[in-house]
Amino acid sequence: MPSGRLTLWRPRSPYGAWSRDVRTPAANPRQHLRDVIDHGGTAHRPAWLGASFLLPASQRTGRAGRPEIGAGLAQWFDRHESLRSLLRYDGAGLRLRTLPPRSVTVEPEVVGEFGGSGAVRRRIEDFFDAATDPRTWPYTVFATVEGPDGCRLFFAGDHSVLDCYSMASAAREIRALVAGRTLPGPPPASYLDYGPQEHSHGAEAVRGAAYQAAVSAWKEYAALTRDGCHPAFPEDAGPEPPRQVSGHGRLLGPSAAARFAEAARGAGGSSFSGALAAVGTALTQVTGVSEAPAAVLMHTRSERWRGCLGWFTGLHPLTLGSARGSSFGSAVRGVHASLRTAPQVARVPLPHVEAALGLPLPLRFVVSYVDLRRLPGAADWPAWENRLLRSRAPDADEFYVWLTRTHEGLHLSCRFPATPGWRRTLAAFRDALTAALSAAATPDIPDVPDLPEVPAVPSLASVPTAPSASRPSEVTQ
Repeated sequence: MPSGRLTLWRPRSPYGAWSRDVRTPAANPRQHLRDVIDHGGTAHRPAWLGASFLLPASQRTGRAGRPEIGAGLAQWFDRHESLRSLLRYDGAGLRLRTLPPRSVTVEPEVVGEFGGSGAVRRRIEDFFDAATDPRTWPYTVFATVEGPDGCRLFFAGDHSVLDCYSMASAAREIRALVAGRTLPGPPPASYLDYGPQEHSHGAEAVRGAAYQAAVSAWKEYAALTRDGCHPAFPEDAGPEPPRQVSGHGRLLGPSAAARFAEAARGAGGSSFSGALAAVGTALTQVTGVSEAPAAVLMHTRSERWRGCLGWFTGLHPLTLGSARGSSFGSAVRGVHASLRTAPQVARVPLPHVEAALGLPLPLRFVVSYVDLRRLPGAADWPAWENRLLRSRAPDADEFYVWLTRTHEGLHLSCRFPATPGWRRTLAAFRDALTAALSAAATPDIPDVPDLPEVPAVPSLASVPTAPSASRPSEVTQ
């Protein structure tokens, strides 16, 4: 976190500019809002995603000025209709409202100079936590810190309109708009147009074979997570629920990540199935459990939705682990075969499955793998210092693992309960995962750095290109 002059930025719009919108909202934001409301009271549990990156200097002044920043951010709202939308529940049900283009301004509030990184971090995080409530608009806000080395922008938006690809693509778009450049190509599709299409496909899925496949797959998952427990994880919570802490670091450098991907393909799988196989191998080594139920995040954007901001994420249940002495190749082939139904299963809303089974499906262990190298501008992220951010998680008993491949290599980001048993498990898992990946790639990899120690206190979790996600209670990417 840099020191310097902190400015907070809030979108504004005329009250009378809002209009009723008859389009059916997408399932993830719809269920997300239900979860927020069902949580009770007026308390807001932050569930934001975001990023931070350097802004380009103005050719006129040599710095990114506030007029240019405000104008560029307003154009970003013009570009993405989802940022100009609001879902509300009233006595008659769910209502979608939208703002027209060119109705949003983004206005600065200069807070002052901050000499220490801890103080500015806390101020930004407090602002993001308070200003990203999905029940109100705006729920996407910004902060800038102007220091001697330039201007860094931070943004956060509620999960209802953002996923990993949305976070990662923001730097290129905002930097170009702040610099006054026109983004190439046609404008992106609107996430609000995705909802009606998804609703139609979802209705068909519930009546078809995909629904039966989803119920069967999640039934097996439920059998391994009876009473909300997870067979692979420590149950050492005290009388008070533990907070969550984060860990992150690079597992493989770029050349080693390429060799690992080649090994996974050679075994009959893919980088995705190979990474999940390595996670399963590490779990078995650390816990002795050969069947660990997991929910795998599936990112299934089609070409039409590639450039829009939205929450295109589904879930697929998967049993991870390996028999003692089994090979990497056999583990990859097993995972790859299990994922064949994933695109169909992930499109069935989870509440429908829970209703069919007559029980809730606790998501204690969630794994994600994404390859972000093909996103426009990805090769420039190191120069831009592009970092993906997520809010603190209030769920005390969850273990989330995000594996992300970029031009800089393969990265791990995770969150887990801050208990002694969990810290020991995470440290051993991290070492075992690194060893499994390295062994699959080559016996001697010179560009695998040691991961940093897991922080003892929660922090504004940032990691170069590490995605984040929270539970999509209804899924259909």
